Amino acid sequence: MDLQTTNIWLGIIAIASLVQLTALTVVGVVIMRRLARAQEVIDGLSHDAKPLIHRASLALDDIKDLTERARHAEESVRGAVDRMGARVDKVKAVALTRIWPAVAIAKMLRSTAATLRERRRARASSQPAEAIAEARFIGEGGAHAGRVGR
Repeated sequence: MDLQTTNIWLGIIAIASLVQLTALTVVGVVIMRRLARAQEVIDGLSHDAKPLIHRASLALDDIKDLTERARHAEESVRGAVDRMGARVDKVKAVALTRIWPAVAIAKMLRSTAATLRERRRARASSQPAEAIAEARFIGEGGAHAGRVGR
């Protein structure tokens, strides 16, 4: 093997390495410029978005306040409903222990009075009914039977 050929190949490898190094450097510089531009765009967007972010933050704070107020209102309503339920239970207990016996006595007296009235009406109306029945019996040919039980 000849050293001349080896030297040529080493020169070609060195030139290829320089070309690669130059290409990588150019690519690196291009990427750095693009990153700088991208950073400028991001900074600009960030600057433009700050008022929107601030408004969104305020809106979220308002929503949080409204949520807390709604929870407080719900707790107040729930407490009022619970108190009302307890009062209804107390009224029911009072009605069952104190008023219900009075209502039962009143119904009993009314029922007794109605029963007595019905008995009086039955007695008053049963005598004419017996007389009508006896007249019919006699009129149908039962005159020979005579009176029963009187």
